[in-house]
Amino acid sequence: MPTLLIRDMVHGDLGEAWRINQANVPAVGDETMTSFREIFEVSSVSLVVETDSQIAGFCMVLPPGTTYDSPNYLYFCDKFTSFATSIEWPSTRVIEGRVLVLPSIAKLNLDWTSII
Repeated sequence: MPTLLIRDMVHGDLGEAWRINQANVPAVGDETMTSFREIFEVSSVSLVVETDSQIAGFCMVLPPGTTYDSPNYLYFCDKFTSFATSIEWPSTRVIEGRVLVLPSIAKLNLDWTSII
């Protein structure tokens, strides 16, 4: 099993995380680098997973009421006053916005909810 490091995402990670995002379109929304950065800015939690010092995946978690305009996210904002998900942050429920990993580590079945 490869050694994995899970850490907070920083601005310097956005380029590689965005490339992973774009490699997974249409399973996730097509984003410009600007819109991807905006998602990062409104996220409650943003993590990356590294293997061999390379970013191999990421997770962005969004609270309700942000500027993110994904149809799925807007549906939850429209229908619920708080999100009933498996991830709970103190006093605010959140929704996973994006969780993506490269195929090389996808088979490891990372449980992001136990990490955050």
